[in-house]
Amino acid sequence: MMMSNFENDLKESNKTIAFISSWLLNEGLLNSIDVREPSTSCLHPPDIIIYQDEKIYVEVKEDAMSMKTNNVFLEHSALKKYSETCSKENAIPFLCIVPYVKPIPLLFILCDELRLELQLGIKEGIVKTVSGGDHGGLGYIINIDEIRNFACCLTTSIFKDSQIQDFKDKFIQERFNSDNHFFMRYANFQ
Repeated sequence: MMMSNFENDLKESNKTIAFISSWLLNEGLLNSIDVREPSTSCLHPPDIIIYQDEKIYVEVKEDAMSMKTNNVFLEHSALKKYSETCSKENAIPFLCIVPYVKPIPLLFILCDELRLELQLGIKEGIVKTVSGGDHGGLGYIINIDEIRNFACCLTTSIFKDSQIQDFKDKFIQERFNSDNHFFMRYANFQ
């Protein structure tokens, strides 16, 4: 039986989540990671659950289309629902974006600072609002270099330069192949 696009996307997303979880553990940045299956009480559980001093939820968003656009897309309603789940479950909400064009993890805490930077970016013209995403709702399109420079991007304050390079090298080696339909859909073979 042939898988639907959604099933293929989910399969690829789960591989990226497993890659990130394994990388964080191997780097010694975490000592315990958990995953949770969807349930009736939580249709979209966090991709990664970390138990450190506090409970941290991580939503992983890989953006393969960035290979063509050099932008990332953030879906407003998905971020809002995820933030609400974290609030309800007393967890710190992290967002990890992995753009395929420059596969360096962009790490944010979903908080007022990110919302304010998105709003300021709209006023400055570096963030565009569009309809789209999985549910056709409001979304934000941001150039990768612009979002990487957001003050609330925690990547360089959490990871060393050598760790960032290691992530990028291993991500390309493991995820940029013909088995990954995200990669095959957007790769520019010239």
